[in-house]
Amino acid sequence: MKQLLRHEAPALAITLVSAILVALGTGNWLFGLAPFPFLVWWLYLRLLRLERWIEDGMKASEAPHDEGLIGEILRQLQRRERGSAKRKKRIDRLLRRINSQIAALPDATLILGPKLEIEWSNAPAQQLLGIRYPADRGQALGNLLRNEKLIRYIKHPQGRKPFECPSPLDPQLQLRFRAVPFGKGQRLLIVRNISEQKQMEQALKQFVAHASHELKTPLTTIRGYLEMIEDEPQLSPTGRQAVQVAGEQAGRMEALIRDLLQLSRLDSRSLDPDQGEVLDPVALTRELLGSLPDPELRQRVHIEADPDLQLRGLQLEIESIVQNLLDNALKYSDGEVGIRWHEEAEGEILLEVSDQGPGIDADELEAIRRHYYRGKDTTARQIQGSGLGLAIVEQAARLHGAKLEIESDPDRGSCFRVRFPAWRNLRKKEKPQKILRL
Repeated sequence: MKQLLRHEAPALAITLVSAILVALGTGNWLFGLAPFPFLVWWLYLRLLRLERWIEDGMKASEAPHDEGLIGEILRQLQRRERGSAKRKKRIDRLLRRINSQIAALPDATLILGPKLEIEWSNAPAQQLLGIRYPADRGQALGNLLRNEKLIRYIKHPQGRKPFECPSPLDPQLQLRFRAVPFGKGQRLLIVRNISEQKQMEQALKQFVAHASHELKTPLTTIRGYLEMIEDEPQLSPTGRQAVQVAGEQAGRMEALIRDLLQLSRLDSRSLDPDQGEVLDPVALTRELLGSLPDPELRQRVHIEADPDLQLRGLQLEIESIVQNLLDNALKYSDGEVGIRWHEEAEGEILLEVSDQGPGIDADELEAIRRHYYRGKDTTARQIQGSGLGLAIVEQAARLHGAKLEIESDPDRGSCFRVRFPAWRNLRKKEKPQKILRL
């Protein structure tokens, strides 16, 4: 600041002395202001040189020489410009490094604009999709990939699972598309070759299906012989007990095989939104409840439902969803079990099965969705099961575009919800909700 005042002081002093002399010479203090326009003009010329230098690109070799206030502004601008240039170089290096890393990824990666036009793609995009960069830059993705379902997914990927379809170059290749929105309407599209994974999954499904089918017949034969042996009057009590235990284990094996076959069938099926039968979920639930062999179990269950609901779906799979959730609720709870069918505000159909059992710990809420997983207290409470019930429910729900939600409070019970999308709702007509109890 002192240095600035030292450079600006002479001009200010000359102007001030001139003003005083003019005022004394003329006897009018207003005439004393006459020198100040010259000072303003001098400052204006310096600012004009600064402005032209900025407009010409702020080249250091062409910077105007000024030791005063304008010079200090100039030096501050130069320092900022040097800092900005350094930051720009760092950003450029970072972008080049990121681009080289993305380009080296084995997955095809594309950056799409708001209209799904191609802004950038890496080399695997050409191998998997036939998209060449930069030749196809600016092209609409829909013009290169003729798949309406894929384009709809890329436009609205939120809350949807990745899209899978064959490669447009080789139908033998199975690709998985994942779209991630970012920026102002842009999309990051990542495409992975999952052919080997699909082949392994298919081989595993075929093995399970074939093994289960091959085991089914001999198990039926074994159970038949065990029942014949159990009916023998000469059989000792110890022998009868052993045969009964063997029969129970054979029954468990049959149930496991039945569940495995059902899972295999669900994995191999697909269902479009307009496919399926028109079902009455309330009547379906009442029939399942009526088929329970024990009257005491039926007394523990109550249904609360809107009798005018209609659901488009596969009857066998909807029955499987209700049956498995009901069986679990009755096994894990000694109290009342509630089944509720109702329509949400946005047209979704919600199935709720609640119980008053011991509940599920928070750390188990995700684990119970896994195949063959059984709760911590199943052994202590001697609860039998294959651990596939919820897996079947979730797979059957996913087939219908529905989601399985689990809410549980230890010592207060659990609630399992299956939320069917609005396009599965075929409501007959608007009526007030009624309560049906069985």
